[in-house]
Order: sequence, then structure tokens, then C-alpha cells
Amino acid sequence: MGADSVLVIGANSGIGRALTEQLNLLGKRVFCISRSHCGSSNQTMLLPDQDDTSIAQCCQTLFSQGWRFRWVVCLVGVLHESSMMPEKRLEDLHTRQLQRYFAVNSIIPALWLKHLVSLFEPGQDARLMFLSARVGSIEDNRLGGWYGYRASKAALNMLVKTAQVEYARRVPGVKLMCYHPGTVDTELSRPFSGGMPRNRRFSTEQAAQYLLSELQKPRAENQAVFVDWRGDKVCW
Repeated sequence: MGADSVLVIGANSGIGRALTEQLNLLGKRVFCISRSHCGSSNQTMLLPDQDDTSIAQCCQTLFSQGWRFRWVVCLVGVLHESSMMPEKRLEDLHTRQLQRYFAVNSIIPALWLKHLVSLFEPGQDARLMFLSARVGSIEDNRLGGWYGYRASKAALNMLVKTAQVEYARRVPGVKLMCYHPGTVDTELSRPFSGGMPRNRRFSTEQAAQYLLSELQKPRAENQAVFVDWRGDKVCW
């Protein structure tokens, strides 16, 4: 189950649902991981709580069932919740909110990095992509604010870039990617995109198309990349 197999983590997100639909149209064999039922006809595993134990068990189950993936896309992330909004100033910083940002945007992806290594065939040209954000770029930060989200995405970028060194030794051929999808019309971005022109916001279908385009591009070297929806490199 390797040549055309794709693992989508966070398949019940807006981009996740659009992505799985397009993967099906391409004839890919898709396995979905989600916190809740996503109504997909693909094989699905529910992981309400993504901790080290549950992620390890998930990957062990997939391994024992013979799954090996050509592409893995992790769409896990949080920007706001009912009691949490991005900080505008230093006085808005709070321990619990920072912990939540890092738990979802950094730690959970790190645990997937840890356990996914067994689900690739060494030597196969494969991709492991994590949804990041341009605001996680340290060099590109000119506006300030959004402390927890920025910092947790910057941490994700470092985790991915560091893991590429080990992946290159253990499963040569796997290229790790941090990906900025642009502003997509989903629950994550909707509270912050009201004043943005409609032509600068993407539908989930458009976002999935751009993401797929980046997955399919050849990557000559085993070096992690941080790119946006246009294929342009983003400063780490």
C-alpha cells in the first residue's frame, strides 16, 4: 500500500475535506485521521486525543496493516478557540494560552514526526508536509502580535527542519515540508479575514489544489523546505 497511498492527518478540517476529495479523484488510496467523523468513504481512524500513546498506537496499527505512504499531510493546528484569541500586546500573554498553542501547533506535530518514520519505504521519493504559516517566519515578522501562534509555528518549523537531518539517514527519499496555504476561507481564518478582498482569500478547494501542486513538485535534495501556496520560499 505504498505507491499511491496518502495519509491525511486532520482530515475533518476545511482543507482536509477538500484535499481528500481531490486525492480520491486522482485515484489515490487515502487513509484519514480525524478527531471526529468526517463522512468520508476513505478508511478512517478517529483520534480524539492526539498524545504520544495514541499516535504511537495509530502508527503501529497502520504499520502492521501494511500501510506505507507516498505522501503524508498533517493539517493539525489552532489559531483561536471560544476562550482564546491571538494576543495583540504583551499584556495579553497568559500561561494556559501559550501552552495550548504549543501543545497543538508544535508538540502534536513533533509526535507525528517521531512515529511516522516507520511508515515510509526507504529510498522512495516521498513527502511529509506540515501546515505552517508565514507568521511563523522569524525573519519575516514585521508587525508583531500573535505571540503564541507565531512562536508555536516557528517551533514547528524548527522541529521539521531538524527532523529532516534524521529522516535523510533513516528513510532516504522523504522530503519534509512546512507549507503556508495563504488565507483560506475556513473557521480558522474567518474571524480575521473579513476586511480582506475576496480575491485574496481561497476556497478550501483552491487551497487543496495549491497544496497538491506543491506535493507533486520534484525535490532534488533531502533538505526541508518552507514554501507558500505559490511555490515561493518563505524565510525560516
